[in-house]
Amino acid sequence: MTGALRVVLAVLLTAALLGTGLPAAERAGETRTATRLDGTAARLATAAARLAARNDPTRSGAARRTIRLRVPPDGRLRIGHDTLAWRVDDGAWHRQRPSPDLVAEHGRLTLAPGHHRLRLSLRLRYGTAVVGVTPLPGD
Repeated sequence: MTGALRVVLAVLLTAALLGTGLPAAERAGETRTATRLDGTAARLATAAARLAARNDPTRSGAARRTIRLRVPPDGRLRIGHDTLAWRVDDGAWHRQRPSPDLVAEHGRLTLAPGHHRLRLSLRLRYGTAVVGVTPLPGD
């Protein structure tokens, strides 16, 4: 009976440890995804700022740059009207307004998890420099 009791206690202890450890592991995964998304958004905003700093805007958007981004699993990155936002799973959107403004060429652009190539083009919109963002086909 002592051996069976030890097995039962070991199973109960293992279940208790898993019950406390799994939620912490999930939170760590969400934090890692959030950190990666924040870095991806920062790379996009920095690329747009460099394009604007090194070129003059035109109506045709002649100054262009291509950037490759990776959106991690469980993440979304959205380029809207003058905003850049990201979220993990179904959580809250984290928004920022980069300078110059980012504008999705065809309305709002939401990037799903995976690798993406985007064309950035510096243009004039109502007399203000903006960076247009257009998705490109994959390699």
